[in-house]
Amino acid sequence: MKRTYLFYGEGRKDRKFIERISRISQFKHKIGGCSFLFGNSSGGHPSKILRECVKYISGREFDVIICFIDLDKLKEECSCCRKGSTKKYWVSEKTKLEDKYKEYGIKIFWHEDNLEDEICRVIPRATGKGKSAINQMALSNITKFINSNYWKRIFLCLRSN
Repeated sequence: MKRTYLFYGEGRKDRKFIERISRISQFKHKIGGCSFLFGNSSGGHPSKILRECVKYISGREFDVIICFIDLDKLKEECSCCRKGSTKKYWVSEKTKLEDKYKEYGIKIFWHEDNLEDEICRVIPRATGKGKSAINQMALSNITKFINSNYWKRIFLCLRSN
């Protein structure tokens, strides 16, 4: 039986990047016999993106739903609103969002800050470039992601329940 995966990106460029990763033969081999659908939000705060993901999946059935979200807005919000240990607060907020949206079957893949930073960790020469240039470099060097920590974290998210 073929499983259906929904990969939901924070924005259009994130979705395009996720689509490209899912077309890599090594990705297809690890997942095997699945169909992939893609959607995206228009960016913003993680809670907004997750609400839009819920609207997107409403009335549809998926075996696995992964929403790719940047942590930068959550970290920024907590550092602006809290004094003291901001990490404690954003980790707490992150956990609350994960718990809340688990009931919809949504797994959240958190970018450590944002997708561009994740790409720069894999392709260091992308550092300091604009968002479009970084995404283009990532797409033209996609095979570098196969042995990256980013790649491994995606598969951990796919396997987690």
